[in-house]
Amino acid sequence: MWILLAALLASAHALTAAAPTIDELIQLKSVSSPRISPDGSRVAYQVNSTDWKQDAFVSQIWIAVPATGRTFQLTRGEKSASQPQWSPDGKWLAFVTERGGGKAQVYAVSALGGEAVQLTKAENGVGGFEWSRDSRFLAYSSSDADEKADKKRKDHLGPFEVVRRDYHYTHIWTIEIDKALESPTAGTQRTKGRDFSVGSFSWSPDGTRIAF
Repeated sequence: MWILLAALLASAHALTAAAPTIDELIQLKSVSSPRISPDGSRVAYQVNSTDWKQDAFVSQIWIAVPATGRTFQLTRGEKSASQPQWSPDGKWLAFVTERGGGKAQVYAVSALGGEAVQLTKAENGVGGFEWSRDSRFLAYSSSDADEKADKKRKDHLGPFEVVRRDYHYTHIWTIEIDKALESPTAGTQRTKGRDFSVGSFSWSPDGTRIAF
């Protein structure tokens, strides 16, 4: 009897000792959003980790080379980098980040290496984005909110929202990659108005249309 009780107590103690703490669970890293390069030689993916200093979860882009098993970190810093997408021609890897100190924008880094270049200059930041099939253009979604007017009203009258009137709609913009590589640009707005809000979108194979 005593032997059985001792064995049960030892087993319970072992289970308790093996259980992770809340901090250990929060500290666990996770991987998401894998993207295979067009030539199949590399995989870009997000590594999500805990930044205790900022009291936040931060994502960074990593690259894996299946042929060698090598992995390396592509982006760094206090701001997250997410949504990795290879250009269809394989020359660029684009991602979204707030590293410029403002709103989330699309950046691109050459597949050959080097510093990331800011492509978009969206006033309200970028939601999602997608390359055109010929890699010449990039479409992105963004809110049509007039943040300056919203802030002015909030400072004057206090925070409130008028139901069904103050809803912010999401629309599509496009940029030309060659021009954006010279200087970040907001590009051309392709949808507008208050009849609909864009959720997801996709380029046609010939690059002449966008379905949303």
